[in-house]
Formats: sequence, structure tokens, C-alpha cells
Amino acid sequence: MQAQIERRFGIRWRDFEVEATAPKLSQPALIVHDVDDRDNPFRDSERYAQHWPGARLVATHGLGHRGALYDSAVIHKAAAFLGGA
Repeated sequence: MQAQIERRFGIRWRDFEVEATAPKLSQPALIVHDVDDRDNPFRDSERYAQHWPGARLVATHGLGHRGALYDSAVIHKAAAFLGGA
């Protein structure tokens, strides 16, 4: 699949890696990730935050993969971020 995408669209797969794409991003980002997420490893968000200028990582505990969507503390942080606070 990877080789087929590269041929069809004329792009290299490695150009999608966080180390290649994130440093080019100029908009700020709020990354919220639970350390106990079973679907996506927390280290992935750490990599994005490390390589994305202006990114801020908020680590949650005990919320799992989707719990942040319903957590009032996370919602307040997201609203403050979007509001420029």
C-alpha cells in the first residue's frame, strides 16, 4: 500500500513522518493525550509536541483514548487555548 501511494501521488512516505512535517507547521497546537491510551501510544504525541513549534502537550491520566472529549478540565483547557488565554 505504501509503495502504491508513493507511485500514484509522487510523494515519499517518509515525508509524512512527524519529524519531516511538524517543524514546518507555524500555527500553535494543543495536543491532549492520555498516558494510558491503549489505541495510540502517548509517545506519539510527545514526538509531535517535540517537533511542532508552538505545540503544547497536555497529558491526562485515566481518561483512555476518548475520555478527554468528556472531561471538564480538558474541555476548559481547550476552550482557553482556542480563546487565546
